Amino acid sequence: MIHKNFFSKRSVLLILLTSSAFNPLLALQHEPYSIVKNTLQISNVKIDIRNILIGKGLDKDIAISKTNKLFFNHKHTANTLSDLYNYPEIFISKEKLNDVLATYALYEKHLDLSSYNSLVSLAQTVSLQSLSTKHLNTLKHLAATP
Repeated sequence: MIHKNFFSKRSVLLILLTSSAFNPLLALQHEPYSIVKNTLQISNVKIDIRNILIGKGLDKDIAISKTNKLFFNHKHTANTLSDLYNYPEIFISKEKLNDVLATYALYEKHLDLSSYNSLVSLAQTVSLQSLSTKHLNTLKHLAATP
């Protein structure tokens, strides 16, 4: 029985050269899906708020400017908004929340979604009723979550 060497010097050299050529392509760092998803979500919210402001009679450029000011320099805005939309303990409709956010943008009110007080104020403005202890505890958890 004759045993042939499966890897010859030529095939090892070819594999080495090929892996060296493709290594920079494989080493590219890609954005995690959650970052891309959050960026898309915040841009959708911005578009919704901008459209609400345009519907109220603002010029498109002014509406874009006011919307950008509302969300300027908020690191975890998309996560917090997503939690406000999706938490079963806090049922806030997206339309009502977007209307309130559009009002905040219109009057250039300060919005800090990492602050417990701001979250409580926002939730009470949207729901137009006093919040239960369960709701308040959930909001406290959201404010503490980065």
